[in-house]
Amino acid sequence: MKGIAALMKNAQKFRQRMEEMRKDLAVKEVHAESGGGMVRVTVDGEGRVKAVSIAPELVDPKEVTVLEDLIVAACRAARDQAAQEAADAMGQAANDLPMPPGMPPF
Repeated sequence: MKGIAALMKNAQKFRQRMEEMRKDLAVKEVHAESGGGMVRVTVDGEGRVKAVSIAPELVDPKEVTVLEDLIVAACRAARDQAAQEAADAMGQAANDLPMPPGMPPF
């Protein structure tokens, strides 16, 4: 019984640490560019697209803002769909694991 209690305590510490790391990542921003800086993207630490910037010479200058917004929306939708599929797969995997009685799922 002592081993299970220690395992549960360690699991709780691990869960808390992962939550702290997730919160830290959520506020970080990463910037990347391509085409010699003609296209720039900003994402947060969780991979969510926050902004896209396109050099006006690549498109009709009157449509740059619309294009940037559409790209951000498409990136967010794709990321959300991928995250949902990953969560579904992890949930199914967790359901398939035998857990000791009283052990909280991850």
